[in-house]
Amino acid sequence: MKSWTARGIVDLALAGNQAWRLVRKSAAQEFLSGGLFRFAGTMPPVRDEGYEATHRVMLFGRVPAWRHWQRFERVDDSEMTMLLRERGGPYRTWNHHMVVESSAGEGCRYRESIEVEAGVVTPLVWLAAHLLCRMRARRLSALAQVLL
Repeated sequence: MKSWTARGIVDLALAGNQAWRLVRKSAAQEFLSGGLFRFAGTMPPVRDEGYEATHRVMLFGRVPAWRHWQRFERVDDSEMTMLLRERGGPYRTWNHHMVVESSAGEGCRYRESIEVEAGVVTPLVWLAAHLLCRMRARRLSALAQVLL
């Protein structure tokens, strides 16, 4: 089956470099996805290119689920872009791309896309990724407001 892509976008009242530093922090990423899932085990404080690990997914923060593999394929500070290659559980592909774009004013734009492929359940996995992107955008906007 063909892959599907979910997308999220939000304008932030933070300078691009501030938002990028936030996006690179594992604690911030955990906050953005919190409540739905977390990874059991230790993540590096800052996401760097080349990091690779397999973690147990904990649904709703408590229910053990599948093993999830991820590799930080690209983390580019100059372009403020990050690409994670991931797979596990119901999906064969979960490629997560995050970008911070500086704007002419004082703010920036955060864009993320998640490419998923999960065989016959791809539409359901895409829906979960779509809802996750929307939730993460709302939470990142709220987090940016706190940091002002």
